[in-house]
Amino acid sequence: PINDSGRLIPYYSNTGKLPKHYTPHSSQLFELQTVLIPIEELNANFSSESNLETVKENVMVEIDGKKFIRFFIHPTESNTYVELSKKYTLKDSKSYLATPTSSARSLVVYEKGKPDKPFIIKLTLSLPTGGAARIVNDEKATRSVAVNDLLEKIQRDSDNRWDFMRETASFVPKNGDFGGYIVRDIPTTHKDNIVIPLFSIISNRKN
Repeated sequence: PINDSGRLIPYYSNTGKLPKHYTPHSSQLFELQTVLIPIEELNANFSSESNLETVKENVMVEIDGKKFIRFFIHPTESNTYVELSKKYTLKDSKSYLATPTSSARSLVVYEKGKPDKPFIIKLTLSLPTGGAARIVNDEKATRSVAVNDLLEKIQRDSDNRWDFMRETASFVPKNGDFGGYIVRDIPTTHKDNIVIPLFSIISNRKN
C-alpha cells in the first residue's frame, strides 16, 4: 500500500508538534542548518574499522590549519541550538539538503548540487516523535561507533554474505545539554542487488 504509512507505522500520523513538512511521509527536501565547531570542543568518535571517506568529505573542515566539525542541526531545533550558533560564527561555505527516511530524525543528506553522493545522519530531535524526544547523547553516540567496529570485525571473520549500515562517526558538544548526531554510510557493496529505503515504498506520491 503506497499511501498507507499511517496504518503501517501508526506514529507517523501522530508526531506531536513535529511539522508535517518534516515527517517521513512528506517526501520533502529541506536545508539543514550547520555550525562549524572546533573538534576539541566536541566529544568526537571515529570508526577505526570503517572507511571514513564520507566523514572526511562532508563533516571535517579545516580552516587556516584549525580542524572543525560541521555540526548539522534539524530545522525544528534552531532555537535549541541558538547558543551554539551565537558562539560559533564562522560561515560555512557549503549547504546541505535533507529528506526524512522512515524515521523523522534519520535523514538522507547531500551537499547542494551533489545528489549523487548521499549519506545519512541521525540527528537529535527534541520535538516528540512517537511520543518521545529523540536525543543523541554522549552515551548513545559513543556506543554507535563501538558497535559499528565490532560488526566490522565479525563480518570480516564470517562468510561475508551479510552487510549492515555503518555508523562511522558521532559528535556531541562537550559543554551544555545539547544532543549530537551520528553519521551513517549508505551501503554500496551490493553489486547484484538493489538496495532501496523503506520510506520510498510507503511515502506519498506527488504524481
